[in-house]
Amino acid sequence: NKGAVGVSAIIGRTRLSFLTCHLAAHAKNVERRNIDYANIMSRFRFEDGSGLEDEQHSLLWFFGDLNYRIDLPNEQVRALIEEGRLSLLVCHDQLRKQRRQGKAFNCFLEGPLRFMPTYKFDNGTSTYDTSPKMRVPSWTDRITFKPSDGIQLMHY
Repeated sequence: NKGAVGVSAIIGRTRLSFLTCHLAAHAKNVERRNIDYANIMSRFRFEDGSGLEDEQHSLLWFFGDLNYRIDLPNEQVRALIEEGRLSLLVCHDQLRKQRRQGKAFNCFLEGPLRFMPTYKFDNGTSTYDTSPKMRVPSWTDRITFKPSDGIQLMHY
């Protein structure tokens, strides 16, 4: 039941395309997110009729609240963040796992996750969720892109 919105522009001979979406929430819904992604990839059309898998896009970014989580217990995730051991969290990141297994976003790249998880903070603070829900910190907001000749990621 999720969708996406996109925009595409041609500058000179370069077609820049951007797509954003909000995939299914909650840690357990990995397969639902993968299905949402597959549906978007196969069904999305720009105004000119081109799809996301068409070669017409010189540069294609796919970003948004992708909602993939970290598959570790909350206490362990928070401890690893406190210790600055982000590389151990990346190993358990659902999006990275799905890409490696070819289940979603496998034709897209993402920069290295060298920053602290961006989800979920108490409003207006840098304190991870202390509400009764105590949500597990994760990298839910993501920016991915299709590799293209001559394009190099400088910073993420």
